[in-house]
Amino acid sequence: MEKQVNKIFIFSQARSGSTMLQRILSTHSKISSISEPWLLLPFIYANKRKSISEYSHGSAAKGINDLINKLPNGIDDYHFHLKKFFDSMYDKLSSDDSIYFLDKTPNYSKIIFEISSIYPDAKYLFLFRNPVQVFGSMLSMWGKPNFSMLKHAQFYTDLIDGPKLLTDGYQKLKEKSFKIQYENLIQNPHDYTKEICEYLNIDFEKEMLTNFHNNKLEGWNGDIYGLKNYSNKISQEPLGKWKQVFNTRYRRKILREYVNNLDKKTLDIMGYDKNNLLESIRLLKTDGKHNLLKDIFEYNKMKYAFRFNRLSFD
Repeated sequence: MEKQVNKIFIFSQARSGSTMLQRILSTHSKISSISEPWLLLPFIYANKRKSISEYSHGSAAKGINDLINKLPNGIDDYHFHLKKFFDSMYDKLSSDDSIYFLDKTPNYSKIIFEISSIYPDAKYLFLFRNPVQVFGSMLSMWGKPNFSMLKHAQFYTDLIDGPKLLTDGYQKLKEKSFKIQYENLIQNPHDYTKEICEYLNIDFEKEMLTNFHNNKLEGWNGDIYGLKNYSNKISQEPLGKWKQVFNTRYRRKILREYVNNLDKKTLDIMGYDKNNLLESIRLLKTDGKHNLLKDIFEYNKMKYAFRFNRLSFD
């Protein structure tokens, strides 16, 4: 019988430092990983009607739900057999020495409860980042920061829904999870990484922090921008970059509206004080040179597209 590796799942918003965390942890001799497998999402979403496809996903979901309802134990049987398939994939992707496979995939925040049902004994790492930094990093993802990035549904919905999805999942699983704040991780990587290793019941290896930059984990969906810009060291530079993104009156207004719409309790669970965030926004310098008309057009075009379900899913 082949050895079965244990599972580690990282739950976070996009642009929260999850690729850096993945590279650090998978440098450990006992942890295998690949760049963003996206393995669980299509199978767990197979019976959910909220999706799009060329083959009428809504009809497929109805058929799969009929199938599930005819199984002796319903959804439990479906998850049981999915787990056998997932396990076989994770095991094949793991080295002989590994005892863990780490799956870091964006949008897993949307299926936290299903993952915890399929893998109740897995290790869960919840990675939170200051939401103003997340917003700024999303806009800057592919070069010069602009609101056109948010036309992609996966980024817009993650920006709007991600904090609540993550905190709801964390509240359910916090007794067997490890909570990480991005800011603390990059300011004190040694101690934080040691604590994560203790949570995983493995020895800390210094190579995790001295050699992680050689662990590229390259793939189609990997964080190419992050790998290119911060590949050789853990940098604190990203902490202040949001100020360069929202440095006009209009952009500051958009950021303030975003934070105002975030639930205070959600922010408290993440570890951020809403009043402090709003005060930091109030103090922003607004002497930037971004194109005002372009910003107004792109931001309102994105909001219109979301309202009428016309965002891009590519």
